[in-house]
Amino acid sequence: QPEFTSDKAEENDSTKSEIFNEDDFQPVDTSATIKGDTEKYESIISIGEYHLKMKQYQTAANYFDTATALAEELKDNVKIGDSNYFLGKCHWNIGNFRIALKHFQISLDINQSIGDKIQISRLFNNIGSIHYRLGNYDDAIDNLLKALRIKEELGDDNLIASTLNNLGNMFLQLKQTSDAMM
Repeated sequence: QPEFTSDKAEENDSTKSEIFNEDDFQPVDTSATIKGDTEKYESIISIGEYHLKMKQYQTAANYFDTATALAEELKDNVKIGDSNYFLGKCHWNIGNFRIALKHFQISLDINQSIGDKIQISRLFNNIGSIHYRLGNYDDAIDNLLKALRIKEELGDDNLIASTLNNLGNMFLQLKQTSDAMM
């Protein structure tokens, strides 16, 4: 299968060096001692993001599940959308594509209601990638083209390149080389 790119480039981690290993920087979960629910949510999300970056996807998903439950208690749609986005990324990386699709769809619905076009374009890109992996090629193309239209509207060449790369890789894999060269 083609390599699909994410719209969010991996950040250069300055904490990695030959002297340190990733276990030296394990986060300390202090969320139980934090009094405010919003601060607790942010703490849990941060720990989940750490584990996601370390490719500890199941551990990250556990934190994002907790964050989602807290966001739902707070009735905060933005937080519900964000935590579901992260859950989608975890399950995508684990290979649970149908579960990832469910979480990305929840996040997409929320982000469409609040109008976050960059996140909407990322979600269409990710949903398209999942549909490709599930063999739903028409849905994959539809979602990737939706992502592309939004990214073109935003004028962000890096985001556009990511989706064009995904479309090209998909068409190459499907042996539709004339479409891949678009």
